[in-house]
Amino acid sequence: MWLIKHQYTSQAPDSPTSAAASEPEHFTVPAQGGAFDFTATAHCTGVTAGWRIGLRRDGVGEVERMLETVRLAVRETARRFPVFEAARAEEAANRNVSDRLAEMAAEPDGPRTWTVRVELRPPDEVLDAMRESALDRYRIEAKAEADALRLKKTDDLRVRWQRFLEESAANPTARYAVRLTQEPHQAAETLGTLQKERRESAEELLEHVTRLAEALQSADILGLVVNSETVLRKTLALMGVRMAPIDDDSPLVPADETV
Repeated sequence: MWLIKHQYTSQAPDSPTSAAASEPEHFTVPAQGGAFDFTATAHCTGVTAGWRIGLRRDGVGEVERMLETVRLAVRETARRFPVFEAARAEEAANRNVSDRLAEMAAEPDGPRTWTVRVELRPPDEVLDAMRESALDRYRIEAKAEADALRLKKTDDLRVRWQRFLEESAANPTARYAVRLTQEPHQAAETLGTLQKERRESAEELLEHVTRLAEALQSADILGLVVNSETVLRKTLALMGVRMAPIDDDSPLVPADETV
């Protein structure tokens, strides 16, 4: 049982109001579904004119009425929330308690002003499951972020290597530049190799052009083309196909009409 204990303070003549906090009130309320209970702790502070209020469990009265109102308000609120949502349930319970106490204070014979702060805590087995779930979620998210970062870095590296290879393929001196970055002390040898390969490439090109020119001279490509054009025109004429005459300035005009 509860009984209000009044104690006059030394500041009563000078202070119109004073406040005192009671012992925390502990009780349990069911969560949504009723399978688990929240442990509720209510911290109550009473304010009255010139008096400091203490509580004793050996009587009934205003304090018990206030606490019963708090219990009912917290209970009806907690039933609307799953046991895993203690924070949301606590916030809603405090709003409900504040509204109920304001209604009580507005009654003609209502109690003096009380301020109550409620804390809700899920049972230990629920807290253990929530901790493990939070750790699992963190591990999954951390691994996903690491994989995404690895993929991004790999793709960036691929693009860089691709650009490097494309630029190197278009530049004949790129491989020598790479060699110099790896062996800068062999710069003279590398430059000598570059000049030697360029000289050999020029000689091979000159030799190839020479062979091609000789082949064209021996084949008399122009004569072959002219003769082919003449044969084609005579064949089409025999078939009755009319063709436009060849321009006199054309290189395809044969020097001799006989084929």
